[in-house]
Amino acid sequence: MRSTPYRRLAWTLALLAGCSSTTDLPAPSGSARLQLFNAATTVGSVDLDVGGQVIHGIGYGNVTAALQLDAGDQTVRVMAGSSALATRALTLADGSNTMLVLSQQGAGVDLTVAVDTGLAKTDQANLRLISAPDLPRNVIDSSASAQSLVDVYIAPSGSSIASLTPKAVLETQVATYSSFLYFPPGSLDVTYTRHGTQTVVAQVTGIAFAPGDAKAVVIERVGDGSFRTRVEPID
Repeated sequence: MRSTPYRRLAWTLALLAGCSSTTDLPAPSGSARLQLFNAATTVGSVDLDVGGQVIHGIGYGNVTAALQLDAGDQTVRVMAGSSALATRALTLADGSNTMLVLSQQGAGVDLTVAVDTGLAKTDQANLRLISAPDLPRNVIDSSASAQSLVDVYIAPSGSSIASLTPKAVLETQVATYSSFLYFPPGSLDVTYTRHGTQTVVAQVTGIAFAPGDAKAVVIERVGDGSFRTRVEPID
């Protein structure tokens, strides 16, 4: 992950079934947190400008770290160079966490409010699951293929998945992200199998978590139907 603080996410508002939400405290009194998720496939990298606070270089499939802002009225601008791609006026509630999604709408873009994705816990391993396909299919498109569904197993490193239950099911032609999943600190393996089977299609092993570490495990469906995986720290 580059030095600019962003989190690798994905393209739709869909959240993974069965993912936990945060129990952490909201933003401090008098303030609010705001993030931007760049889900627009054709605009390239964008900048987020909120009241003079700017995060640069947010590429497709990335989401910013949270900006802490004063609660109340704020104007959000998503910039491509010196041009504003989208502008939205928001009233941020005291203590709230807001996710904005820049999405593709035909030849243009739209800036909408999505679900808060949760906060990292300081005493846990914080793991986010992400699907970021090379060629994303719109979430409302009904042409999903069974071959694009995968089950996700998460276990201490070296464990067998034979007796485990999947933590989530991903439709890997649709870009999705989960709320943080919380585990004891240590080393974790993330294994992807064909949905309904334990036939492994991708795996990431030995992901080390100290207390409070937050990492995203990304699976990318390639155009030929194969998969790439990677781990990215979340700042």
